[in-house]
Amino acid sequence: TNRLGFREREFDATPAPSISRICMVGDSLLFGQGLPVEARLSHLLEAQLNEREPRFEILNFGTKGANLPEHVAALQGSVLPVRPDLVLLQWFVNDADAAGAAYPSLPRLLPRGADRFLTRHSAIWSLAGITLERIALCLRLRESYWSFTRSLLEDEDGPAAIAARECLEAFVEVCRDEDVALGVILFPDLGVDLGEGYPLGFLMDRTLAQCRELGVPCLDLRAAYREVPREQWGAMQLNRLDSHPSAAANALAAKCVHDWLLPLLEQAGQSRVFPP
Repeated sequence: TNRLGFREREFDATPAPSISRICMVGDSLLFGQGLPVEARLSHLLEAQLNEREPRFEILNFGTKGANLPEHVAALQGSVLPVRPDLVLLQWFVNDADAAGAAYPSLPRLLPRGADRFLTRHSAIWSLAGITLERIALCLRLRESYWSFTRSLLEDEDGPAAIAARECLEAFVEVCRDEDVALGVILFPDLGVDLGEGYPLGFLMDRTLAQCRELGVPCLDLRAAYREVPREQWGAMQLNRLDSHPSAAANALAAKCVHDWLLPLLEQAGQSRVFPP
């Protein structure tokens, strides 16, 4: 990690005059769970934008386990002080739970300290935990995360949904108060079928609509991932036990973001300007 605590190279607080600085804020998907730095979305996107000439610098402020309240804090405390021209928010379904209603965990088999140590140092212990989770779900001893989240957020007028809308509005307002452009990238969960039965698609639809209301450019990656042939779908996930985006999934996302972002930058007339 760098001096700010993020998985990113060291950089000057003030960007070079000839470079447009883009800061990306998000969770473990942006952080690059299980991936080398060069396989992450931010790294790939920077390389694609700079194919003709070095005009852009993309900094990764991804934090594992973070959601919208933490993203707002990172924006205010770490991102805006380094003077970005553009902020890109990587959104995932956990961001819709801005109120912090934690999904209930299974009882610990060992005291907290021992469990934390083994989780960090033992792959076998981690696999045992995943297996226990799956058994509990199969035996219906606990509610699935999707069912829990749907019951929490399905009501648009419920307190959790209202908190999510307000938190995204706060993120947008912080950027606008500092005259910093903003775009949002919506990531689906690659561990489930993204067809019509995608269990939390309504949260993405709701966020898309809110971005339109707020006048914020927004990219929905569902369509791109739906086009992946079924026989190649396994390659989109980190591995069979972890549905975080793989290197191939990050490469697909980078191409989509590049194709979405470049016309917006060119439409503005100058690389350092982004539509408000």
